Parts: sequence; structure tokens; C-alpha cells
Amino acid sequence: MSSIEQKINLLQKFKHIFERPSLKKDLEGYTKKIIDSYQKELLEITETVMNNNMNNYQIRNMPHYAKNILFLRNMIFRAAAPMKRLELSNKSDVVKTYNEVCEMLVKKQIYIIMEFFTTVDNHKSKLQSPVFTSVTRSNGERLIVVNFDPVIFQLIREAKVLERNHIKLLKPAETVLIQEDKYKRYFNELNEVIGE
Repeated sequence: MSSIEQKINLLQKFKHIFERPSLKKDLEGYTKKIIDSYQKELLEITETVMNNNMNNYQIRNMPHYAKNILFLRNMIFRAAAPMKRLELSNKSDVVKTYNEVCEMLVKKQIYIIMEFFTTVDNHKSKLQSPVFTSVTRSNGERLIVVNFDPVIFQLIREAKVLERNHIKLLKPAETVLIQEDKYKRYFNELNEVIGE
């Protein structure tokens, strides 16, 4: 069987059926194998996150910060689902490993969320910059262009995805998200004015 969840389901089905001591001993051996494979999976999760393989995690059209947060949430779910079903004492090595892995995943997730909020604060000042700016082409011609950083649109996408995944946004990110339509409309209207 491929997943630990499926193995646990099968184990629990047979646990109630077998009453003979020899069969119970076989069942205990199988339980030990499941716990060992679960501990290996926890170590794989740790290795994946510590080696920064989150960047290899591809979700179609998903912005950077949101992708990494969803990856970490999936790893937390992957670690937590079997633990809820296994009957282990709090002193076992697997429980200690599980607690360490979950702590590491939650800390990493908080770090990425705080990094996103720092990015929002840094780019918030760009909204205060002049609306138009002049750009000199290579042939010496000067053009007037709308001075709107494309990173703002990226931050709006990030904030949307984070909000959809029930992550509380700080005030600056929430403000940028609420004013999304206004920013896009102003950007398009100003580009039309320059184009005329």
C-alpha cells in the first residue's frame, strides 16, 4: 500500500477481528512496521523542507509566498493525519519526532508570512511616489510613463490567495487588496491618457 493512512485503515479493520494471540502478535508486528514507515516519512518531510525543496513545488498560477505557505500546510497535514489515528504514548520517539517536525513547519510558515508582510510594507511606499515619470530611451528620446511598480500587482495576487486560504492579513496588505480595482483602473486610465 502506498500511503500510511491506508495502512492504518486496514490495520484498524483487522484489529477488531483477530482474537487469537498468534494473530495479535502478527498484527503488532505490522503496527510496528507502520510506525517505522511513518517515522521515515516524518524525516522525509523534514529533509524536504530543510533542503528548501519548497521552490520545486509547483502549483499552477500560484504566487511565490502563497505557494510556499500552501506547501508547508500540506506538509503539516501529511504529518498530522496519521498521528491522529495511531495510538502512541507521549514518550515514544515517533511522537517526539512528530512534535519537532510540526514545530519546524509552523515556524517556517510564520517566517514566510512575516516575510510577505515585510515585502508589503517595503512596497507600500512606492504607492506614494509620483504618478508619472520620464524615461530616456537609448536613442535619447524622453517618454512619459505611468510610474506604477508591477510588484504591487504581484502583492495583490499574493494577498488574494492568502486571504482565500484563511490567513489573516495585516492592515497594509488588506488595504492594498481592498483598493485593487481602484489601482488597476487608475493604471489603465493613466496609460490611456499618455497614449493619446
